[in-house]
Amino acid sequence: MDFGKRLVSLIEGHGNRTFLIAGGTRFTFLEAASMIRGAVRYYLEVGIRPKTRIAVISHPSPEYICSLLALLDLETQVLPLHSREPTSVIPGIVNEANCHGLIYSRDFHHLPEFYSPAYSMIQSVHIEPTLTGDDKIPVSGNLGSPATILRTSGTGGAPKFAVLSLHNHLFNALGANAVVSFRSGDVWLLSIPLYHVGGQGILFRAILGGGAVRVMDRSESLTTAIQSRSVTHLSLVTTQLRRLLVEPETVARLSQMKAVLVGGSPVPVELRERCSAHGITLQVTYGLTEMASQVTTTPPGVRSVVAADAGVLLPYRKLRIADDGEIEVGGETLFLGYLEEGKLREPPNRGGYFPTGDLGETRNGHLFVRGRKDNLIISGGENIQPEEIEEVLLRYRKIMQAVVVPVPHDDFGHRPVAFVEMESETSSNLRGLPHFLLARLPRYKIPDRIYRWPKDLTLGFQLKPDRLSFQDLAVTPEVEKTLLITLSEP
Repeated sequence: MDFGKRLVSLIEGHGNRTFLIAGGTRFTFLEAASMIRGAVRYYLEVGIRPKTRIAVISHPSPEYICSLLALLDLETQVLPLHSREPTSVIPGIVNEANCHGLIYSRDFHHLPEFYSPAYSMIQSVHIEPTLTGDDKIPVSGNLGSPATILRTSGTGGAPKFAVLSLHNHLFNALGANAVVSFRSGDVWLLSIPLYHVGGQGILFRAILGGGAVRVMDRSESLTTAIQSRSVTHLSLVTTQLRRLLVEPETVARLSQMKAVLVGGSPVPVELRERCSAHGITLQVTYGLTEMASQVTTTPPGVRSVVAADAGVLLPYRKLRIADDGEIEVGGETLFLGYLEEGKLREPPNRGGYFPTGDLGETRNGHLFVRGRKDNLIISGGENIQPEEIEEVLLRYRKIMQAVVVPVPHDDFGHRPVAFVEMESETSSNLRGLPHFLLARLPRYKIPDRIYRWPKDLTLGFQLKPDRLSFQDLAVTPEVEKTLLITLSEP
């Protein structure tokens, strides 16, 4: 598959179809291409060159998207930063990645004092006539060279810098579009931030498929955004889906969409059943940053309510299960490696496959994800996978979120405890939980204690909870102030 030499050429190919929607304004692909070319010229004028490594920070906007695409077209290596990252830690992240500079939007005007050099983002959307040729932009058209740098830590641990190429991103989008159709007239809500591989995946699916991207306003809630009648496609994590299913009007809107993709963590059977009952086209995905986003997805029209079902393998990927049950992946979307001390290191390689650290099995062409190898809790000689306990906890109707972590124990080595987010903050809502768990789990897998979900805990930059933060909290004296219920030891 030859995608051509430049992203802007792919974008221009969709002509006057709508590409970006922000507020009441729509930008066509041709208008966006003009903005991208203008941004490239601007960044060349201020001294940014191909092969340099640039960090970018902004809230979502058409300017940010066009700046990001311009930098990629210029063959810089781009590190998108979390827009809510504490100011005090940003210099450390930028320096650790060995970035040559920082690009910031007007909302982050206070940051340049930390950096030299620092550049402002294109400040306004100025449409110029589309130019022809390469506009003397020095690009080699190598889609396999490093393009994006994304921070990832799986389910915990020190963040790593995963490096992906445009080749990775484009083949991920090509395979995803083959299973989840996204074409002209469709609109995908940008509900996943652009510092996350899932948000970037939406952009590349639009660039290849010709669909539009609806950019959320900073003050806009997800509930409000999906009420927009133009939105046809939506990407969510499990917690977001659970919260959206509370409101009848939102449920009705979800049932009208062509596709609702959910990933980032296992989707409990109870949520799958509720979506199926309401006619919501739910498609569960399994993916990882190191594979440029999606690896498997449940096919459209297949309303799977089977626990742990993550769907079928998408085109341009390969997958196998190792002897110890670990999921290994490869193919056109496999990343280039990690940055270590500012230099690119090749990823772990097992005969062309990357070990994900996830456990699973395949049946009838579907992948079933069981949990993380490094999450395994050994208690009294028994193996406990916390994801199994979390799935059961989330089936209890009062619980919105759950994380299970180990704590040291004199007799058993370790025992599981759980943190849960409740619909309402009263422990009486858990009165029936002991009987509920005993009916579904062996006694040794039942958590010893249930704690209230911490509202003031920084859960990391990912869209899923940072287990290590919870594990650290679980052994502090302060955690006992949040105790909801104690369950008997096995």
